[in-house]
Amino acid sequence: DMGLAFNHGPMGRDSCLDLLCGPDTWKENSKKLYPNSSCKKICKFRNDTVNILKSMGPDAPPEKRLGYLTKQEIEKEGSPVFEFNIYYSINSRYPKRRYINEDFYKGLDKRVEKFLAHVDECIKNHGIEHVLPNKF
Repeated sequence: DMGLAFNHGPMGRDSCLDLLCGPDTWKENSKKLYPNSSCKKICKFRNDTVNILKSMGPDAPPEKRLGYLTKQEIEKEGSPVFEFNIYYSINSRYPKRRYINEDFYKGLDKRVEKFLAHVDECIKNHGIEHVLPNKF
């Protein structure tokens, strides 16, 4: 993900969670080139991918969620992932701040939840046969 997923910390600003649109700088450049356009999020996904994320989503038991599973793998590995990172505060480049690791695992769960809500909205608007086709 080129390091942009946690650009503003584990939860980020709302635009950081604007899934399937890219980072703010991409959207800003698009607005300059195409002033009347806005991000049109994709609404077609592989059913297997959605099912895997559902199995790790907000309805899953806590020990099956993506955040918990990621934490377990990072602890097994024994290498620091988030410990030395410094992040921008919301709406500012300074002061920079650090977060506790647990915040990132919660952030992963929040992203899965938001993605699954987007899939549900796509299904509502376009029908399951168009969003989760049998053949991709």
